[in-house]
Amino acid sequence: MRPIQVSEIIRTSRWFGLPLGLAIGLAFLLVSGCALGATPTRATGPASDEAAARQSLVRFFHNLNDGNFDAAANLYGGSYETMAEHNPLIDPSDHAALLKAACTLNGAQCLEIRSAQLEVGVSTKDNEFTFIVEFNRADGSSFSLGPCCGATAGSEHPLSRFPFQVRKTADQPFKVMTPPVYMP
Repeated sequence: MRPIQVSEIIRTSRWFGLPLGLAIGLAFLLVSGCALGATPTRATGPASDEAAARQSLVRFFHNLNDGNFDAAANLYGGSYETMAEHNPLIDPSDHAALLKAACTLNGAQCLEIRSAQLEVGVSTKDNEFTFIVEFNRADGSSFSLGPCCGATAGSEHPLSRFPFQVRKTADQPFKVMTPPVYMP
């Protein structure tokens, strides 16, 4: 009688139709993957703050574009002063109504974001990021703000990139501080 080698048992045994060695390896990967997924860690630091700030910015404009003004108001931390001046019949503390009027009546461009890139070379506070944002029109084309207020087409270059500040706050991880682009 010859001695049995462990490698031979692993090579010739089957589990669910797979060689036992392969099955054990797959089971290990599955279990270790589940274990890793079961205990997610939250990244912290500048890169994760940048991603969270960008996400708040994108969600803010997505909510405005979808007409979800209550959710948008929760993501906005900037001034409502101009919106209140444009809409004297709306209660200044009704932020959702002011955003709705800005987007639907007053010329604020509440469009989906095409891209939002962190502005490079700008020193910001620890809890604040400035993104350069491009927007999509409803037809998918790039939004640009053309000549304004009597200027001729050749005298001003159209603007298609707009700076937006996003700041970490106590009540919300990040809030947009810059109002939507206004087009008269």
